[in-house]
Amino acid sequence: RVGDFMQSPVLSAKPTMTEKQIEDLFIRYDVRALPVVDDNNEVIGLVSYKEVSAAKMRLINKQEKRLRQIEKAVADRRKLPEDRPLESAVKG
Repeated sequence: RVGDFMQSPVLSAKPTMTEKQIEDLFIRYDVRALPVVDDNNEVIGLVSYKEVSAAKMRLINKQEKRLRQIEKAVADRRKLPEDRPLESAVKG
């Protein structure tokens, strides 16, 4: 029966948590997915380790691309492209 090995209370995430906070929960509790709950503890979604890892990779790629743009602009002695928030990378 599921009740024999379930975890109680239920480990969950809030929509306001950062990727780092979620990743820390994954590592600390050795889980690969968490329900996301609102202020009333109603389930509003699910976040998986894979999704957080993908978001982190998008952010890293965005940062590396920006660094390459800066390096090229400095080498070419031209104006840098306009900066956009790196957090937009996690939105897909």
